[in-house]
Amino acid sequence: EILFGLSDAFEADANNDNDKPVIVRTGARCDEATMIYDNKSYDLKKCNICNSVCHDPTEALAHAQCAYFVCIIVVQWADILACKTRTLSIYHQGMRNRVLNFGLVFETVLGIFLCYTPGLNTGLGTRGIEFVHWLPALPFAIYILCYDEIRKSIMRQQGESGWVYTYTYY
Repeated sequence: EILFGLSDAFEADANNDNDKPVIVRTGARCDEATMIYDNKSYDLKKCNICNSVCHDPTEALAHAQCAYFVCIIVVQWADILACKTRTLSIYHQGMRNRVLNFGLVFETVLGIFLCYTPGLNTGLGTRGIEFVHWLPALPFAIYILCYDEIRKSIMRQQGESGWVYTYTYY
C-alpha cells in the first residue's frame, strides 16, 4: 500500500492533483520528508532496507545498479560451471581445476570490493546492498545448471546421433 501511495505522491506532485497522496518536506534538507496518504503519515527519512535515503531517485538507481551487477556475477557462476564440460556431468567432473576455483572466488571478491568500498562505489554508481539482494539471481543460476545437466544426460544416453546432440552440442 505504501509503494502505491509513494508512486501516486510523486505523480500528484507533478500533476498538481489534490486527491492523491502528497509528499511534504518536514525540514530544510531534501531527505526530511513525510508522505501523507489516506490521512496516514509515512516517514520517508530512511529506507527500511539499508537505512539510507532511498526515496532519492539517484540513490535508488545506485542500489538497483548494484543489485543488477551482483545478479550478473551470480549467474556467471552457473554459466562457467555449465560450460566446464561438454558432455560430462559436473558431479563426475568435480571442482579440481584450481584456476577455475580461483576465478570464481576472485570474481566474487572483486564484486564485493566494487560494491562496498567507499569512494569506489560512489564513482561507479553503486551502493552497498543487503545480502538478501544477492539471492534473486539464484533461481536462474539453478535453472541454468539443471537445464545443462539434463541436456548433458540426454546427450550421453542418445549418443552422437541423437537430436539433442545434433542441435545443442557446441
